[in-house]
Amino acid sequence: MLQLAYYVVLVIIIFSLGFAFKKSMASQKFLNGYYITMFLWVGIITLLAIKGVYQTTDMPPRLVLLGVLPAFALIIYFFIAKKFLPIIDTFPIQFAIYFQSFRVAVELLIFGAVLKGLAPEIVSFNGRNYDILAGLTAPLVGWAYSRSIIGKNMLLIWNIFCLMLLANIVFIFISLIINPLLWGYESTPISMGFMTIPYVYIAAVYMPVAVFLHIMCIKKIITKR
Repeated sequence: MLQLAYYVVLVIIIFSLGFAFKKSMASQKFLNGYYITMFLWVGIITLLAIKGVYQTTDMPPRLVLLGVLPAFALIIYFFIAKKFLPIIDTFPIQFAIYFQSFRVAVELLIFGAVLKGLAPEIVSFNGRNYDILAGLTAPLVGWAYSRSIIGKNMLLIWNIFCLMLLANIVFIFISLIINPLLWGYESTPISMGFMTIPYVYIAAVYMPVAVFLHIMCIKKIITKR
């Protein structure tokens, strides 16, 4: 049941983001390219996970090298390529705010993995992972911004704060692998089972999408200024 929930969240993310691109008046060619890229990326991540590529403590962490960094490269390309500027300009900023609430579901999925013994409690909201705050505050921030209760400055601060929450949990995960003594563990407490599907989608898909939406929001705020 837990694993099924990971796939459900994955599908919701892919098609919801596609819906937002469609609302931004993106061309059908772009939408086709988006879906092909997303499903191809998920397919590659899935194949590598099935082959056991990520199930190692070798440095650098393979999930970072072959999962996170390529996703970030795609994000950087999207925001620096001039051909995507019209899409960025018309992308619904409300979606970029409200949809961050999906991180509540992600944190519940991580907690489920912790209960299964795949990761230590420190990576969940019961430990040092505070990322659930981003998901919980997203609807409130979106509502306040849409009614001009908060302005661009506060929205910018919220986005930066939420990016810091993501950076915190990324640091925790990586340090638990490369330097577990930092947290009082003699060896990494993260099970290699956590480096298989569907759990690898957290780092390779869910987290990059959250970062993408924050950058989108910040980009639109700065552009409007």
